Amino acid sequence: MFISIYLSIYLSIYLSISTYSYLSIYTGVSSYLFIFVYIYLSIYLSIYLSIYLSVFISILRAYACCGADSVSDWDTNPFFNCSTSGRLRCSVPVSCCHPPISAHCGLQGRQIIYGIHAQSSPIFQNGCVTVLLNIFKMNTIIIGLSMMVIGILEIVSVVLAYLTIKAIYEKNSEQVYISTI
Repeated sequence: MFISIYLSIYLSIYLSISTYSYLSIYTGVSSYLFIFVYIYLSIYLSIYLSIYLSVFISILRAYACCGADSVSDWDTNPFFNCSTSGRLRCSVPVSCCHPPISAHCGLQGRQIIYGIHAQSSPIFQNGCVTVLLNIFKMNTIIIGLSMMVIGILEIVSVVLAYLTIKAIYEKNSEQVYISTI
């Protein structure tokens, strides 16, 4: 929820300062989305075994991607890092594997990639940031209209809250005036 509020505030400020040309708005929003998606995917990669695990796995499977930029992003995770001595050393999650998924696909996955041509690798090579940005680009108008509707609803709710507070204040001031007469 905090992320969506932050994003809507940032975009509202950006759109009010911008020159309102479609190209500059599109460029600014897409660069912001790139930073936003890249940072959060990188954070979720480093804390892969967290509450966001099922969401991240579904993104990896649905969009056939692995990591934020590439497969090597899994080196930031303490469990999949190549410098560790654990069982998951130099591996990737099974959700990064091409179907049909074998039980050993993710284990030692990045070691296999370095010796095999990328086309025959059992692991997805492209990062999820570019895939998600392409989805955002394809749905720019829908996302923009949705944000405008949300912005209008926020403005209407602030106006209604102001009117409610004003009505309560006026009613309280009338009661004080009547009781003093």
